[in-house]
Amino acid sequence: MKYFTSIILAITITLLLTSCQNDEYTPNPEHNLNQNSLNNLVDKIVNMGFQRSKIELHEGRFIIEKDIIIEQKNLNSSELKSKQFHTFPTFKFPSNRTQYIDVRIDTKFHQDIFSATEIAVNKYNQALRNTNIKLRIVTTLTPYPFPENTIGRTFITTTTGRAQGSLGLLQPDGKFRFGEFILIPEGAKAINKDFNSLAAGIIHELGHNLGFRHTDSNPSNIPGTPNNDSSSIMNSSPKVDNLSEYDLIAIDKTFGNNPINYPESWNKNYVENKGWRVDKNPRVMGDVNGDGKADIIGFGNNDILVALSDGDSFENPKSWKKTMTYDDGWRADKHIRTVADVNGDGKADLIGFGNNDVLIALSDGNKFQTAKSWKKTMTYNDGWRVNKNPRIVADVNGDGKADIIGFGNNDVLIALSDGNKFKTAKSWTKNFTYSDGWRT
Repeated sequence: MKYFTSIILAITITLLLTSCQNDEYTPNPEHNLNQNSLNNLVDKIVNMGFQRSKIELHEGRFIIEKDIIIEQKNLNSSELKSKQFHTFPTFKFPSNRTQYIDVRIDTKFHQDIFSATEIAVNKYNQALRNTNIKLRIVTTLTPYPFPENTIGRTFITTTTGRAQGSLGLLQPDGKFRFGEFILIPEGAKAINKDFNSLAAGIIHELGHNLGFRHTDSNPSNIPGTPNNDSSSIMNSSPKVDNLSEYDLIAIDKTFGNNPINYPESWNKNYVENKGWRVDKNPRVMGDVNGDGKADIIGFGNNDILVALSDGDSFENPKSWKKTMTYDDGWRADKHIRTVADVNGDGKADLIGFGNNDVLIALSDGNKFQTAKSWKKTMTYNDGWRVNKNPRIVADVNGDGKADIIGFGNNDVLIALSDGNKFKTAKSWTKNFTYSDGWRT
């Protein structure tokens, strides 16, 4: 869903239509528009982010991208925003109790539609489990005004054309009004009792009722979802019969009371497809420029590349030094490399446990300075091994400068930093060691 995977919520602003008192939703086509009025309404839809060439008028309804419906009366009822809402919205509903969206099925349909709708409703309720919203199938649609525990309703009825769904709308007061009807071709049945395929069409149109547009026709700003998702059921011609991983993320991000913080891409560097290997290229995190945000430090084949964080993404990597790299003779199975602030200036520095020395390359906020030996201790030639003797760097005495903690065969050794070098290592405990039975 960015409309389910890349979903931009189709955000149209409309007034709450309190005049609809009838039990079932009945469209009210208008055919008497002059050309200027028609152009104004089309302009409103275009300003919502839809392409003008994909908007059609049919029996008083605007049909967008073949199956999204917006009625004239909704467009006439209020002034729309001048452009599509381009920031990620999360819709909240006032009650902490379960809020229902009622779904009624036209009795004219074959029983297969009832079975398929039940599947679709169950899939949405599973996707909405992190919210206080629940769909339920009813035999009578809730009339306006809705009772406290009902926030929407939709009527699944017949059409002689293709399946279509009315679009969920955002009202001027910030409340969300769900789309109120779905059109399904009369005579629709499951082929060979394949209810999942039949349900897929209902899932798709219910998505429009929930305010989601076509994944493959619109850009998206919902964190954690891509601009394209071939597995999305909200594609204009979906080839799937279920909600995709990103559809689920989009639902949760949009309607969740406590949305899950799903992962989102901040940078496409430092990955396997870019040539980075675990056994050759360590990657660590640390604040190397002192702005309070952790940055990526990657030990490449030729350079140490740093991608600074701006709080929303990582900038393009830049070389900060040609040292402690693979081509410089450093190996992941022999030489531990990490970052920590060893001189107390608020910027993370490079620490490399080489063959003979612990090398430090201080950060000046823009680059790493030339590496210098701060101590000959806990190194490969001193008998320390990556697979037996972890070494980390952290401030153990609270003076603001990171110290070496080495888990030797028999002792945990500490080499305190004085800001210019590490002091002679001393044993602080004999626990957590290789001889004590600890293994990496």
